[in-house]
Amino acid sequence: MTKKTSHLKYSEMLDKEVRIMERFFSINFNTVRATSPVVSYETMPFNVKVCSIHMEVAPHGTLRDMLTNAGGALPENVVGYCILQVLEVLRDFHQHGYVHCDLKPENIFIFPSYAHGELCELKLGDFGLAKEPNGPDPVNGSLFEGNPENLAPEAVGPRGVISSECAEEGREVDSGDELERNEIDFLRCQVIIV
Repeated sequence: MTKKTSHLKYSEMLDKEVRIMERFFSINFNTVRATSPVVSYETMPFNVKVCSIHMEVAPHGTLRDMLTNAGGALPENVVGYCILQVLEVLRDFHQHGYVHCDLKPENIFIFPSYAHGELCELKLGDFGLAKEPNGPDPVNGSLFEGNPENLAPEAVGPRGVISSECAEEGREVDSGDELERNEIDFLRCQVIIV
C-alpha cells in the first residue's frame, strides 16, 4: 500500500481521485486501485494540516521509470505494446464520460501481468485533474482548463476548445460537422517518446 499526501486545501482533489478509483475498480478497469475509500486527515508538526489517500503499490514504478531505466528509448515492440494498453484504457475512460487531463508517463503505472506471454499491465493513475461526466465546468463555456496548445487532442478541436453545449450535441465550436462521441481521431493522435 502506498500513501499520497497533500495539503488540506487539495482535499477535494483527493476525494475525486478516490471516487474515480473506486468507480473504475468496481468494473474491472485498468486504473490504480484505492486500498481504502476514505480520505484521512491529520495535523503534522508546525500545525500543518494534510489529507491522504491509500492506493495499491505499482511494484515496477511508472512508464517514466521504464523510459529512464532503458536510457530514454524503448524497443519498438515495447512501445507498441504500451501504446495499445494506454489507448484501450483511455477509450474506456472516455466512453464512461471521464477525461484524465494529466496524461504523462509519470501517471501510467506498471504492474506485473499474470496473463501468459504478457509483458506487464499498465494502469492509469493520478485523477486529481480529471473531469467527471457530471462535474462542474471549470471555465465558463468550456469543458477543460488550460491553453489549447497544451490540451489533449480530445479536448481541442481544429477550430478551438469544445464548448459544453456543443459537446452535448456532438459538434465543435464554429463547426456544422457532426462528430461521433466515441470516435478517436487517429490523424491528430500523436505519440511523443522522449
